Amino acid sequence: MFRNLFDNILTHSGIPEHMLTVSLCVSESNGKMNIELSNNFSRDKDIQVLNSRIKDIEHMLSEPLSGDRARGEGGTGYFKIQKILRSDLGCKDFNIVIDPVDTDRIFKVKLCFDVKHLRQ
Repeated sequence: MFRNLFDNILTHSGIPEHMLTVSLCVSESNGKMNIELSNNFSRDKDIQVLNSRIKDIEHMLSEPLSGDRARGEGGTGYFKIQKILRSDLGCKDFNIVIDPVDTDRIFKVKLCFDVKHLRQ
């Protein structure tokens, strides 16, 4: 999962690696794993276009998982994470939330999933 998340940052931030600021917070509480990852992104990125894309991704994530979405290349990172959580780890209860971006130019994604009954 982290490979996909960090690959998304490197691929889509639009800024050189040495200018990236990445924050990762991982916590567990009451059998729930919470992962929050945020990063800055280029001033050249259009906020309205990004927010439209975020809505599209969240809508697609709310639909039943398609194996084709998770197997493709380009634009499939969140679907691969969804597949890992649902199919590989056996999570029945999970959320992937991508916050809308604003003029602060911080992109934030949150994962929350039940760790009580993960597949070994």
